[in-house]
Amino acid sequence: MQDYNDIMYRFFRWTLSETLYNYLEPGHAERLREISGLKVERLAEIFGVSRTTYYKWISGSPLHDIHREHLLEVLPLMEEAAERLGSPNAMNNWLLTPISPGGKKPIDYLAMRQYSIFRGFLLQVRTGREIFRPLPSASRVHQEISREEAEDTRERLRPRAWRDEDDVDIPTSEEHPNENSR
Repeated sequence: MQDYNDIMYRFFRWTLSETLYNYLEPGHAERLREISGLKVERLAEIFGVSRTTYYKWISGSPLHDIHREHLLEVLPLMEEAAERLGSPNAMNNWLLTPISPGGKKPIDYLAMRQYSIFRGFLLQVRTGREIFRPLPSASRVHQEISREEAEDTRERLRPRAWRDEDDVDIPTSEEHPNENSR
């Protein structure tokens, strides 16, 4: 049974890798360079490879599965950033500017594969194209009321069970002598 599971695992892993390879065209590494405005050295840092390896990817060399998956995560995020920021120069500046208290840059979050944090910072960037809608005017108007009116209203809104409990007088020990004394 172990052999069967091992064979099936390898088959599904191969199928996934073939699917990813077919999706990933050689131009994706080059596209990433174009839209990001980053130098190859910086892009190579995102993937933890040398600049020579990144240049090989640009020329069409196949990627290892782990790098291919990483590129497939990074590319859509960078395309969204390029659309949001407008130009490769603006994108380059944003990617290399520290944005968190620890001095981390957006590019660092990509290198650490923290895609959701990267996207969160990206969504905070003001583009000037945001649509702000004024709040509708409220139909309520603040009116001052007297202290007596406020207490009367509060008493009316109190749950009935609480009012009943407060209305019942609790007998004191003088009215009912201790039954233990008999």
